[in-house]
Amino acid sequence: MARWKVDISYRQIVVFSPELKDPLCEWAPEHLAQGFTWEPGYVAFTSIDDGRVDLDVQMGSCEPRESAQHVIRVPFELRQGWRLKVGGLFMNHVVWLKHGQYALTFEHGDSDDGSRWCTLWFERVESPVEPSIIKGPMAGATALVMEAEPAGGPDE
Repeated sequence: MARWKVDISYRQIVVFSPELKDPLCEWAPEHLAQGFTWEPGYVAFTSIDDGRVDLDVQMGSCEPRESAQHVIRVPFELRQGWRLKVGGLFMNHVVWLKHGQYALTFEHGDSDDGSRWCTLWFERVESPVEPSIIKGPMAGATALVMEAEPAGGPDE
């Protein structure tokens, strides 16, 4: 569907609706442990490290690669329009998707040549999926945090 080289800062790969007023969220210790922070219309995943990542956006279900170090699946709803932003905190790109419910799967790892890659899989679904950590330090965890404060705190 789309592929870019993206510079990652603060170890965050983000997906969000550009209509959100404040699309960034605070990271609590629980978010860091699980590898993502989530709010409706927004998700940020933890990258292995800062630096350049080959970011690939695909439609369909994900069959995780053997080399993937992190695989996380979350619900994602694009409520209006067709635009979605993906990438790093300071460098993101527009993706055009039909509004509706998706299972968003984040797949991330290192290539044999030392470069980093990330694939974001958008699978159309009828209703929100349960979040799950398929591969990574908390694989199989059932008590995932699915709320976050806006960046800067609740009063800003």
